[in-house]
Amino acid sequence: DIGIKGNKVIGANGVELITIETTVDGAAFNGFSSGKVYLDIQFEDVESSSEFYLKTINNQTMSLGIDADKTAPEITLYDEFVPTAEYGVAYKFGDIQAFDTLDDVVTTYMKITAPSGDVVYDDILTPNYQFVPQEYGVYTVLVEFHDSNYKWNFYNNTITVRNSKTPEITYSGEIDTEYDKGDTLKLPTVSVESDITLFVSILEPTGIVVNLTDKTEYTFSSAGIYRLMYYACNADGAYKLDIYDITVD
Repeated sequence: DIGIKGNKVIGANGVELITIETTVDGAAFNGFSSGKVYLDIQFEDVESSSEFYLKTINNQTMSLGIDADKTAPEITLYDEFVPTAEYGVAYKFGDIQAFDTLDDVVTTYMKITAPSGDVVYDDILTPNYQFVPQEYGVYTVLVEFHDSNYKWNFYNNTITVRNSKTPEITYSGEIDTEYDKGDTLKLPTVSVESDITLFVSILEPTGIVVNLTDKTEYTFSSAGIYRLMYYACNADGAYKLDIYDITVD
């Protein structure tokens, strides 16, 4: 880590690493007005002396006569971004900041869009901001950093809210578990929520599985133990399996 004190670059241990006395044109260098600069300078195989020539920083020319701000804010994430959240539980963003070479006034804006397309938040980002997900799916997050000279940068990511709730299966009637050979099973009407997929099948005594998802009845052609199964699942893998063993004489 390094710091700036006037026209000096100070190391983490307080040792003066570099003193910048003049610009490339020979004018006196009075230090960085923002008080922020990041450098990584190494000299190798130096026998007598070495020099460091500062020409540009972050694409910004460090010369007299160039007064236009060409640099956008540089983004730093101090905390790891967490890509998942829980439904109904407050999600707090980690520390994310931006710094500019020539401009110490950087404004941060955040836009959060829900899976449905609704905009949850679109405003200046305040410290410790958090939001409570009210939808399952993928939220998109866009963070923009603007300096006072209309230069900007952005960071985007996604937050996934998975539905781990066990699906519910509602039956219109009871299912009998004893039949005779040749009897017909009338499948009850079954309902699930709109985001749930339902599969209905029966395992015959011979080991053959018959798909009954779109059927309303099934006739027992032989004696033995049949296994009627209702399987409900959502897109995130949460599921419920109801099993009915049916004896046929």
